Amino acid sequence: NQFKDAYLSGGVVFGPASASNVSSQTLDSYEEGSWTMGMTTTNADSNITINNTTGYYTKVGRLVTVNIYNAGANIISVGTGAAKITGLPFVIANGSGYYGAASFAHTNVFSTTYSAYGAVNQSYLIVTQVGSYGNASWAAGTPMYFMMSFTYMTNA
Repeated sequence: NQFKDAYLSGGVVFGPASASNVSSQTLDSYEEGSWTMGMTTTNADSNITINNTTGYYTKVGRLVTVNIYNAGANIISVGTGAAKITGLPFVIANGSGYYGAASFAHTNVFSTTYSAYGAVNQSYLIVTQVGSYGNASWAAGTPMYFMMSFTYMTNA
């Protein structure tokens, strides 16, 4: 038995065939690719040299998951404002229900306890202090590193 590819125009609809509004039940997109990460601050005044800026993503419908491992940033000047991770492959959906949260591991790049959220209607993350509304800043040094995963919704 040899399987062939199936090509569907319009997408795959999940649910009853007589549904009046099938757009919310239609899977019409799947994509994998790479994205280029940037590291700066909300005031854009840091001095950071980055190695390993290539991350990878999977997009299923409007749901996007990005992953990256940065193993060689040189943070010369942390700047002011919140740490900001830029370059997400799709703009985050606009609306209060679309604030996704990032997950970090194996990291020494932040100066304090940290968490991050996606800025709606933008293509970046803002890093904040855990348990407060305060900003988390970068920590100066080299080599600085982190692993990150972030899942969010897009309008596309």
